Amino acid sequence: MALRLSGILAATNQFIIVAGTADGVCGWLQALHADVLESGVRVEIVGMIVTETMRRRRIGSLLIQGAERWAQNIQADAVVVRSNISRTASHAFYFAQGYTHSKTQAVYRKPLPKDLAPVVPGPTH
Repeated sequence: MALRLSGILAATNQFIIVAGTADGVCGWLQALHADVLESGVRVEIVGMIVTETMRRRRIGSLLIQGAERWAQNIQADAVVVRSNISRTASHAFYFAQGYTHSKTQAVYRKPLPKDLAPVVPGPTH
């Protein structure tokens, strides 16, 4: 986890914001910049956690506002966030932050073996 975090912190297309109290970390948000051919430049919130004891105290709102300010600074067209269909409380939270439901989709994942030979880029056409 520490190695993954250090790589994210070094990346210029990643944003991490952490919320804390005197007792320690109570929330964090990770977002990334993506330039998508179909939909343009956007920031996608890829993770956000607020400890259960600190929910409903504006911590999540402040984390979102931080990501939105970063998105404006890098001139993104939009901020996108995905939420599991079963997490209805988070849906209400994002609506309250001004987000609108844009689509419902299935997500597919395929773990890759660690022993794949690297692909050598060839000439582009």
